[in-house]
Amino acid sequence: MTEGTRPLPRGDRLFAPLAADYAAARPSYPATLFGLLRSRLGDGSAWAGGSAPLVVDVAAGTGIATAGLLDAGIRAAAVEPAAGMLLEAVRSLEGRRGWAGAVAARAEALPLGAASVAGIVVAQAFHWLDQRSALDEFARVIRSGGILLLLWNVTEPTAFTRAVRKLVGRHNPGRKRPVTPRMRETPASLRDHPAFELEPTVTAEHRRALPPDDYVRYARSWSYVGGSLERDALDAFERELRDVLDRHAQDGGVVEQFETAAHFARRL
Repeated sequence: MTEGTRPLPRGDRLFAPLAADYAAARPSYPATLFGLLRSRLGDGSAWAGGSAPLVVDVAAGTGIATAGLLDAGIRAAAVEPAAGMLLEAVRSLEGRRGWAGAVAARAEALPLGAASVAGIVVAQAFHWLDQRSALDEFARVIRSGGILLLLWNVTEPTAFTRAVRKLVGRHNPGRKRPVTPRMRETPASLRDHPAFELEPTVTAEHRRALPPDDYVRYARSWSYVGGSLERDALDAFERELRDVLDRHAQDGGVVEQFETAAHFARRL
């Protein structure tokens, strides 16, 4: 283990202390992808009143994708094992139209009945799961004809992001970035699962501008930064990160560009 780092805990314990930074600074996902999901869930008659199909955001974190589902007019619930993350989701989403509630649970053991939901979304989290166990559980709870959607925001490389990655590598050389361009490819575990039929992967580009303070919070929410670095090492990292931000900021902030990969599969 690299000096100044600590062992990486299990995902629910890893992200709980990062919940406030995660909620404040993580990016959203393109609205067009949630619109595509809605169109694949059924014709317009299925959306009347309380019979609207339920989609569950699994490993929901602070509810960023859940909010995207609600924005698209999809009835949605959040499932997340880390209580601190789930509390952030409830704080931001409770009372919104279509909000169906939240429950603390793991993807591999969902507190849902068989064939009880129209779809499941896993955003920026499938790589943390026991994939075969999670897919078996998704197959159990998604009704026939329902949709599974795996989402990843993949950061497009720029001079700025390369400088940040170099800085991370210097402070935490033993940790590999969990989200890489390989997330544009359908996971083999999903491709090979007998309960799902793949639909074409869709990609969408989006970008955002962040003030330096927000980008520091964003970096702190990364597993290999805020989740791994000891306090003194984290302070040193953030001082150097601010130097990088000063060199690359324009008009008071930095621009981050993403390509979002959306892997759709239909329950057989």
